Amino acid sequence: MTQTVHRLWQILRVVEKETFYLRAVILRLFPQAGPLAADQRQSLFDTPEGIDRLESFVGKFSRMQDTLVDKLLPTFLLQTAMAPTQQRALEYRPDTNAGFPRVFLKPFA
Repeated sequence: MTQTVHRLWQILRVVEKETFYLRAVILRLFPQAGPLAADQRQSLFDTPEGIDRLESFVGKFSRMQDTLVDKLLPTFLLQTAMAPTQQRALEYRPDTNAGFPRVFLKPFA
């Protein structure tokens, strides 16, 4: 196993742990499934526990996003022999079947 592949697996393990902790925070922040009503959102911001849960969610989500963008993606690009500095553009194409937008990598022309 090359050093890059080993590093990729290490980062994936970190992301897996971050996912576990983020999921736990999400379950504490949103105890019932589904969207929050206006009064539920307001009560969340009125209590110190709610504010702490929200801050914890933001911190853990940001940490995971940083790991994905700053560590995992460049390591993956190195492993696939694609230079991390290679110019790429994000192409936004809404997918009406999936119910959420998808983003695709598209090289600059």
